[in-house]
Amino acid sequence: MAKSAVTNFFLRYFEQKRISISWISENTGIVEEKLSENYSEPLEAEEFLELCILLGIKPEEVWREIKKANV
Repeated sequence: MAKSAVTNFFLRYFEQKRISISWISENTGIVEEKLSENYSEPLEAEEFLELCILLGIKPEEVWREIKKANV
């Protein structure tokens, strides 16, 4: 399975902001395995929205950053 640009965005974001994966998991219910570098399943839409709400990120900001990175 191809890696998800959205999941990769959040992994980079967590690293840059020094946000603990366990903290994210505890506050969203998303299993830590989905939030690790070696994930095998991409985030689902509901999980994406949960992360955006928790972190105060607008979904369209994620989209812009992904597009910028792929230019």
